Amino acid sequence: MLCSATPLPPHTRLKPTAQLAIVDEGRTLIGGHPLSVVRLSRAGAELVKSWLRGEPVGDHNSHQELAKRLLNTGMFLPTPEATLGKDECPDDITVVVPVRNDSEGLNKVTAQLRNMPIVVVDDGSTGPLWGLSHDTPAPPNVTVITHERNLGPAAARQSAVAQVDSPLVAFVDAGVGISHEQLGAIQQWFSDPDVVAVAPRISVSQSDHRVGRYEQTHSPLDMGPSSSLVGPGRLVRYVPSTVLVVRVSALKSTDGFDPGLRFGEDVDLVWRLSQIGAVVYDSGVVVDHPPRETITQLAQQRFGYGTAAAPLAKRHGNEVAPIRVSALMGAVVVLAVRGRWKLACGLWAISVELLARQLDGRVPNPRAWAAAMVLRSTQSTVTTLVRLGRRDWWPATALVGLGSKHPHKALVVKLVVAGWLMSTGRPRSVRSFFDEVGLAGIEDVSYGAGVWVGAIRHRSLKCLLPRLTAPNRASGRRPTGK
Repeated sequence: MLCSATPLPPHTRLKPTAQLAIVDEGRTLIGGHPLSVVRLSRAGAELVKSWLRGEPVGDHNSHQELAKRLLNTGMFLPTPEATLGKDECPDDITVVVPVRNDSEGLNKVTAQLRNMPIVVVDDGSTGPLWGLSHDTPAPPNVTVITHERNLGPAAARQSAVAQVDSPLVAFVDAGVGISHEQLGAIQQWFSDPDVVAVAPRISVSQSDHRVGRYEQTHSPLDMGPSSSLVGPGRLVRYVPSTVLVVRVSALKSTDGFDPGLRFGEDVDLVWRLSQIGAVVYDSGVVVDHPPRETITQLAQQRFGYGTAAAPLAKRHGNEVAPIRVSALMGAVVVLAVRGRWKLACGLWAISVELLARQLDGRVPNPRAWAAAMVLRSTQSTVTTLVRLGRRDWWPATALVGLGSKHPHKALVVKLVVAGWLMSTGRPRSVRSFFDEVGLAGIEDVSYGAGVWVGAIRHRSLKCLLPRLTAPNRASGRRPTGK
């Protein structure tokens, strides 16, 4: 997918990703992430139309070249063909399950994936994994590796790789609800030799606890409804290792998980994998994961995720920046907040005109398209800044609030509070609204505290600083690490 020298399988079919716009009788495609414009010949437009009707890519060189180009922009994704029946067991995959003191969750996974080779890493458990005794044997398809003390999920997964002799390894957390059929659907992606890793969508299991209900719509493991290539600058920037299927050769060539990371180890691995091949997020395969059930568990988890930001910034630089924004768009927002509306509108108009000149000759009505694209960038930037004000930057927001006699400072605080209240979505009742507002506050404060603690520990504020990009580039979502 990323290497033009490697052909796609001829039977590959393409599907458009979210927000793809097709204009000028199919001659112009606008979409992907980061946002791109592709101008097609008439023959190319007709070819894309045939792909939209479900026809395969084929093996013609020019067809392959165009397909790869559209895949790399993020406008399209390949659609693998299912080859396994519902009850068939996928070949060429070894399952790795790291576990610590969760015999119920482990038994759930091993029961679902019976007859598959499974490597279980007991990462310092204090109780038995099966039955009532440490002497209870594991199922015949399970190999157990025991760590006498807890080394963390990265070290646990990495210690199992030496036991894997299959082409693919599926890292699956204890407690996940997953089937042979779902693993088989993920496996089909690897018919493309450029695909090095695939992750499904993670849905939180039903729960009667208020924390569990909250996580069903606010889970940090759920990357959303849109399938995407994964990596810095993509619509989906990272995926969790809750369920992650990886090509073993790619895993070994990138040295696998970093045992030194307790949190964010999956973000680090996925970004390194994305440099050598395609990492795919397939939202069409949905597995379930048990939620946290207490406020303490939720706060501890989010705090831990926050502490990953600083060490990730040391490894990946400004890819971990909490927001990407162009200098021009940043100036527009700052001026608007300070009440300098005329100057802000002037700079906004300049931004539209600069983009319109870039689009001239590539799209019909370039100024209209430029205005729409800059408006989307503005909305994304403001939304991200409001989220950061209540999350990553909340200590700074609190300090601003203490000196809120100035109108623009008061506006900042009001925007953050409004964003916090709106983050709950559509409440089911008054009680659920207050539950979600309270839990959202606990989540944001815990995560932000973790970010600041991590920054202090590593003596670097890089993970808190915005990244300035080329004009009209929209902001992104920070990885929370899992």
